[in-house]
Amino acid sequence: MILYPQLPAGEQFRLSAFSALAVRETVESLGGGNAKIKWPNDVYVGDSKVAGILIKNTISGQSIQNTIIGIGINLNEEVFPEELPNPSSINHITGNEQSLQAARESLIDNLNEFYRSSLESDFSVICHAYEKHLYMVGQNARFELTSDSSLIGGVIEGVDELGRLRLKHDNSQHVYTLNEIRFVK
Repeated sequence: MILYPQLPAGEQFRLSAFSALAVRETVESLGGGNAKIKWPNDVYVGDSKVAGILIKNTISGQSIQNTIIGIGINLNEEVFPEELPNPSSINHITGNEQSLQAARESLIDNLNEFYRSSLESDFSVICHAYEKHLYMVGQNARFELTSDSSLIGGVIEGVDELGRLRLKHDNSQHVYTLNEIRFVK
């Protein structure tokens, strides 16, 4: 999907959040059960990854000029490469072969709906929806700090308006960007 959002560069997370919400909704509508968003933009059912999103923004000055959103949903896969830690597919979860056309239509409808909503509503509404469906929110999780590969544990509290993960550890709240921390579980 290619968008020309004309958003301030500081609002990049708005694009990631709406995309993740749309993909999560699509996974659920296909029978994927209680789908969750694994920060920042994978979609899980249980502890298995069923979808992922990659986003590339082109920024000029202080504005996002265009955005390319790549989405992969595992629909009918039955066998996965061994190096993937926890993949699954909608077919595996439901036991039913999925229609590519139906999945594509559902995804496009959800992307359009959530994109419109993200531009028309206060961003706090989108952040709240994102947090509501955040994988392991309120639970202890383990992370690796990319600066020194040390492991930390903490409770996932949500995200801030910039899309940074809010994590409580060492008796205080910290925020991390994707470049600073990696989810270990």
